[in-house]
Amino acid sequence: MPNNQLMSSYRREGQWALVDLKLRTITQLYNSFDPSPFHERDLDDDAAEYISEAVGELRGSDPSIKLVIHLHDRIEADAISKAADAIHNYFAYRARVYRLKLRQQLHIGRISLFVGLLFLGFCFELSVLISSYSGAMTPIVQEGFLIIGWVAMWKPLEIFLYSWWPILGQIRLYEKIATIPVEFCVT
Repeated sequence: MPNNQLMSSYRREGQWALVDLKLRTITQLYNSFDPSPFHERDLDDDAAEYISEAVGELRGSDPSIKLVIHLHDRIEADAISKAADAIHNYFAYRARVYRLKLRQQLHIGRISLFVGLLFLGFCFELSVLISSYSGAMTPIVQEGFLIIGWVAMWKPLEIFLYSWWPILGQIRLYEKIATIPVEFCVT
């Protein structure tokens, strides 16, 4: 049911689910502080966020997505080509950035796992060493060291079980947007 409600908020054109972006001029698509040529320019943050969210909503329910940019002013064919390239280049770049972020996250996870296992082993050995002493506090101290050792494993377990999934999702989203067709219409 949620997919049907979601699909109704986007236009359809044959097999395509359309993500519409309405602009007065093509320059609204770009970050105004970026002096680069059009095909290398950063997209405006709001435009990039809108495109990402819209494609992210549609991606699971419909793999055939097209970005349609509606403009009030006519533009030359060369500017249209450059704008489409800028969109694809921007999201391909964002995918590369997130791929690097994923590699860094997994590297930190491996180092954290190594350190955590060493510390867990150290805590286990201390717990065994303390077991040779008799006293009312001995079991509490033993358990305390084991708990501290397992708490040290929290970060690597968090990284390998949970943290990398959202990053991989962003990579896949940006890779999808980097390849979707872009169409321009003058309204």
